[in-house]
Amino acid sequence: MKKIFGIALGAIALISIGCNDGSIIGNDLLGDEAIELAFDDSFVLSARTLRGDSLSTFRSGQTANTYLLGQIDDPVFGKYGSDIYTGISFGSSLPDFEDSTIDSVVLELEYDSLGFYGDSDVSHTIEVFQVEEDWLDRDTIFSDESLATSMMPIGSKTLVPDFRADSVRFKVRDTSVDSFISLSPRINITLDNSFGQMLLDDEAATMNDTSLTNLVKGLYIKSTTSGSSIIGLNFLKSGSIGSIIPKVAIYYTQDGSTGPVKRTYNYLLRNEVYSNFQVDNSGSTVGDALNSEEKGEEFLYAQGMSGVNGEVILPDLSALRGNLINSAQLVLTVAEDDNESYPVNRRLLVSKYNDDGDRVLIEDIVKDGVNITTGLAILDGFPTRILDENGDSITTVTFNITDFTRNTIEDELTTTSRLVITPVGRSETPRRTIFYGSKHPTYPIKLKIAYTII
Repeated sequence: MKKIFGIALGAIALISIGCNDGSIIGNDLLGDEAIELAFDDSFVLSARTLRGDSLSTFRSGQTANTYLLGQIDDPVFGKYGSDIYTGISFGSSLPDFEDSTIDSVVLELEYDSLGFYGDSDVSHTIEVFQVEEDWLDRDTIFSDESLATSMMPIGSKTLVPDFRADSVRFKVRDTSVDSFISLSPRINITLDNSFGQMLLDDEAATMNDTSLTNLVKGLYIKSTTSGSSIIGLNFLKSGSIGSIIPKVAIYYTQDGSTGPVKRTYNYLLRNEVYSNFQVDNSGSTVGDALNSEEKGEEFLYAQGMSGVNGEVILPDLSALRGNLINSAQLVLTVAEDDNESYPVNRRLLVSKYNDDGDRVLIEDIVKDGVNITTGLAILDGFPTRILDENGDSITTVTFNITDFTRNTIEDELTTTSRLVITPVGRSETPRRTIFYGSKHPTYPIKLKIAYTII
């Protein structure tokens, strides 16, 4: 749909005030000319779904909010899952295990509700293994990397994770106010006493971090599910040292001068933690749609983790060169699906390819004098419920891509360009989104450009 209309400058309300000769304010400046504004949303687009690349799930000095554990068997997207690697470090002080014997060892992990996905009544068998290769000195680790681990787990637990119920199950007495307080939702996994005794017996490993990591190179946490379920875990360290949750608690008995004393030492889980993703689209609807512009006419797909990306191919916009681009929007409509079991992504973004073929954020997000948060706010990308022209309720995602479109048009070397749609924070979410495609009969992908004809 293309519309052109003329607008005379000036405030109409002033025409009848102080204008005895009936002239319009500004007429003497414009002469016989008027500004012509145009709007066009009839551009013919193409789209396709691309296989996702691995992404960094660990960078030195950074700890994500949410780490994912479990597997999903999705008839549309295929199979995808995540395991977790981490390690242990000292607590607030070095341990004193002299003349001690182990009582028990517990791995404590805190839930993160943002990572829960799939069916809520699925049983998880969570197993913990020791890592057997060095990795803690690396700066960056990618989601497709796995590490050598022990064959036998050092601990396991089977449960149906319940974010609400598990927050009530664990309670402690706050002696300062003589009342009970609820702990945040978490999983406690008992580890083998032999693992704890190994820590007690190695005196060097109680003295410095290097010796500790030589003894315990890391922990590998995996979950085998009875269905389709992923849970989220929070490894951020917040609050006082005594209230930090991600840890390995060592309960032991130490011989003292007056007899045996029950003690506890908490090893904190390290800042070095990363997710290992497994994504298999074979045999699924998405697998059949990969790299196909024909399939992209009907549906387009985007997924978190290292899952698929949606690519939109824009047409040749050089005919607009020389005009003033006022605004440009890329609008996609979310397809109706099982969005109760598989909620759509909370927010998405678009990127482009640079001259080297690498994907980078578009200039509407990254520009001089604008921080990334403001840039993302300008872009939008939120699924929004609206009424279509027939009064039906639909969900759309709008991207404001004015700067990108303007630069594409002005670049005489560029005739077509491609935009890639991915979830924001994809390393921390298993969510996926199905969009109607480029030539869907009712809700095709739209490029909407408003411009001034010069």
